[in-house]
Amino acid sequence: MQTGALLPQQPALLIIDADEARAQRLARLVTCAHLRAVVALTPFLAVQRLTQSPLAVRAIILGTVEAQQNFFLGQLQRRLAEALPWQIPLLNMPLFIPDAAPLVADAAQSSRQHSSASAALAVLQPLWPFFPEEQRSLAPTEHAQVFALPLAEPPEPRIARQLRSQNKHLRQILRAARAIIPGDAWERTLTDVGLAQFIAPGNWPPEDDVYAVPPEYITCLQQAVALAHPDDAVACLRQWSDAGTQPSLQARAVSLVTQQAFRLLTREQAVTTVLKAFAREMNTIRGEDLHVWAHGRDGTHYLIHYSNLYAYGRLRRSTPQCHVWSASIAATLRLVGIEQYWDVTEIECSCQTLTGHCVFAVTPRG
Repeated sequence: MQTGALLPQQPALLIIDADEARAQRLARLVTCAHLRAVVALTPFLAVQRLTQSPLAVRAIILGTVEAQQNFFLGQLQRRLAEALPWQIPLLNMPLFIPDAAPLVADAAQSSRQHSSASAALAVLQPLWPFFPEEQRSLAPTEHAQVFALPLAEPPEPRIARQLRSQNKHLRQILRAARAIIPGDAWERTLTDVGLAQFIAPGNWPPEDDVYAVPPEYITCLQQAVALAHPDDAVACLRQWSDAGTQPSLQARAVSLVTQQAFRLLTREQAVTTVLKAFAREMNTIRGEDLHVWAHGRDGTHYLIHYSNLYAYGRLRRSTPQCHVWSASIAATLRLVGIEQYWDVTEIECSCQTLTGHCVFAVTPRG
């Protein structure tokens, strides 16, 4: 390996552990924290992986390694030392890794917003010195719009209690992701975000209405799609949204358009009907009333996603991140032929406020 061969765009945390379940829990946690994880079961596989896909490793977390792998661990460290202009610390696997995201909806609390998970943050704390660009304030925004929208009848703030979504929804978006993520990247990308259990389609959830999918799985799958196309992640996420929600969108459109009365509605009445149907369907997927449509005093329509599914657990970012939802709402308007009259904008994202909730505005054009 030539010096400099491991110098890519994004810094990475290398996780090496023969305990696959533990490594996957850690990968999901750091993915929600916006750290780039690279997961390998052995040092030998880590050497292979970094030879094929150079990455700027900032730190290595080492779990269980068999004695016969020590040679490859030494080889890995030598190659990284030759290739990278910084020292690579070797950190021990934490004694306890919770199966939870850094930011959670805690049903035991009466709070109207999400809170940080102390056990998860304890795992992340030793990593921040090596990823200073990702360490941001964990204090939620004091005056979040979601709690002060200009509504005639503001809805009561809520957080998820069940913390599960339908099996068939995850199966649907896994199928869409499989079509978008290149075949040679599928296995390593899902492994790196902590979703290795879903590499084989035979292990996907069944096509049923059972509520068994933790919300952080959806978050990590979104990150996998973005990682697969880092140069055009937003466009890729919007494409994934379109592909993943087509069955639902088609059913929703047919239900609306085939109603003769729908054709007689004004634009205002039509968008109201569409947004109500959107929120109702998402509440069915979640098994809880976490998606609310509301009409603003200024003529704007608002969709509020409490404990937002695709942003669940994620720590702070500088810009809105819910491109999947923006695309899905726009596609719904497009299917019923009213997209030219409305603009869809995410005006508040949990990845900016840390409330757990996101708000989308649907405003009339002109």
